[in-house]
Amino acid sequence: MGREEYLARLTQGVSVWNDWRRQYPDVVPVLEGGDLRGMNLMRINLRGADLRHVNLEGSYLIWADLAAADLRWANLTRAHLISASLNQAYLFQANLHSAVLTEADCTGAVLNEADLSEANLVDVKFGDAILSDSSLIWANLIGADMSRCALDGAHLFETIFNNAQLKGAMGLTSCIHHGPSTLDHRTIVKSGPLPLPFLRGCGLPDELIEHFQSPSYQKTRFRSCFFVHSQKDAAFVEQLGRDLQNNGIRCWSFAEDALIEENIRATVSEAIHVHDKLIFIMSENAVHSDWFGKEIARVLERETKQEQSILLLVRLDDAVARVKSTWLETAKQRHHICDFTGWQSNDVYEKALNLLLYGRSSSRSGVPA
Repeated sequence: MGREEYLARLTQGVSVWNDWRRQYPDVVPVLEGGDLRGMNLMRINLRGADLRHVNLEGSYLIWADLAAADLRWANLTRAHLISASLNQAYLFQANLHSAVLTEADCTGAVLNEADLSEANLVDVKFGDAILSDSSLIWANLIGADMSRCALDGAHLFETIFNNAQLKGAMGLTSCIHHGPSTLDHRTIVKSGPLPLPFLRGCGLPDELIEHFQSPSYQKTRFRSCFFVHSQKDAAFVEQLGRDLQNNGIRCWSFAEDALIEENIRATVSEAIHVHDKLIFIMSENAVHSDWFGKEIARVLERETKQEQSILLLVRLDDAVARVKSTWLETAKQRHHICDFTGWQSNDVYEKALNLLLYGRSSSRSGVPA
C-alpha cells in the first residue's frame, strides 16, 4: 500500500483503522508528509508508524498509541496528546510547541532538538528520554518524571520544574538558561543533590541552595502532607500538625465528617493527591467511613501508577485490627502503620513521632537516634 491508500483508510475513522491494525499487526503504515491537521484520532493505534514530516497540528491524539513511531520533523503544534503512549518514539526536531501531553508516557523517547516550548508536560514520564538541545522554554513540567533523561544543551527560561523528579538526569550542568526558571523544594527533595550550575541557572540564591542541600533538611522523609481524619480526632491532628510544622513540614487537613457541600468534598478529594505524603488517621471514628476507604483505595492506585510511596497510616486505637476490607488489607500489606495508641503519653507520642518523621525511634529529647 502507498501513502495515499493509508491516508484513505485513516479517513474511514479510528475504529476502522484500529480493526485493520489488529488484523495486520506486522504492517508498518507509511503516512510520511500526510496532512492530518485537527483530526480526531483519539485512541488511534499508530504504534511504529512512519509519521515523518506529518502535519498533526491541533489534532486530538488523546490516549493514542504512538509507541516507537517515527515522528521526526512532525508538526504537533497545539496537538492534544493527553495520556498518549510515546514511549520509544522518535521525535527528532519535532514541533510540539504548545502541545498538551499531560500524563503522557515518553519513556525512552528521542526528543533531541524538539520544540517543547510552552508545552503542557504535567505528570509526563520522561524516564531515560533524550531531550538534548530541546527547547523547554515556558514549558510546564509539574510532576514530570525526568529520571535518567538527557538534558544536555536544553534551553530553559521560565520552565516550571515543580514537584518534578530529576534524579539521575544527565547534562544538567550544560543546560542553557536564558533566564530564571521555577524549581521548588519538592523537586529538590525528590531528586537529591542537583548540580550547583543548574540550580544557579534556575535562579536559586546560594543561601537557599545551601539550605535545601543541608543534612538537616534532607533527613526527613517528606516535606508536605495532607491529613485525612475524623473531626472527632481533631485534637490529635492539631498536635501532630503543629509538631510537623515545627520540623519544617507543611500540613493541611480535611475532616471527612465535616458538614460541607459535596462539591467542596470532591474538590478536597482532588487536593489530597498533590502532596508528598497523605496521612490517614485511622481510628474507630474514621475506618468505618465508605469515603475514607474509597480515598485510600485511590491513593493506593496512585502509588502503583507513579511507582512511589505516598501513603502514611497512623492508628490511634485497635480499630484497624477489627475492620475487614480490601483497601485496608492492601494498605497493611504495603505500609507499616505508625502506632500512636496512647498518644496522650509524652513517651509514646515522641517515639511514634520520630518513627513517622525519620523511620526510626528516638530518645525522650526528640533527637533522632
